[in-house]
Amino acid sequence: MSHLDPVRHHVVVIDDYEAHLDVLVSYLQRADFEATGFIHARAALGHLDVRSASLVVVNLYMPEMDGIEVSRRLLERRPSMPLIGITGGHDDRSESYLRLLRALGAKTCLRKPIDGPTFLGAVRAILG
Repeated sequence: MSHLDPVRHHVVVIDDYEAHLDVLVSYLQRADFEATGFIHARAALGHLDVRSASLVVVNLYMPEMDGIEVSRRLLERRPSMPLIGITGGHDDRSESYLRLLRALGAKTCLRKPIDGPTFLGAVRAILG
């Protein structure tokens, strides 16, 4: 049994695709993490200005503000914030963006579709 106490960790998930967002938030909540999901990046950043989080999961491609810009803005405010990047892209452009996201400080990057054990394993590896 892990010494990680999930209920003490607040995870914010940002993904403009609501069905995928709901799945990731559900995985976290079923594992007893406190999870808050956002389909709009600006709303998530506003939330993070007033509420701390243990980890932020950010989608790479979003219409309002992409994951690179979200990560850059977030890390300006909280340089030590752990990030997980996610994407459904499987092309060269996605790979370049994932490299950039890692360079900005993402602890790991996952490609959709993301199953529960893979996602929760990545979250626990970062928080544990």
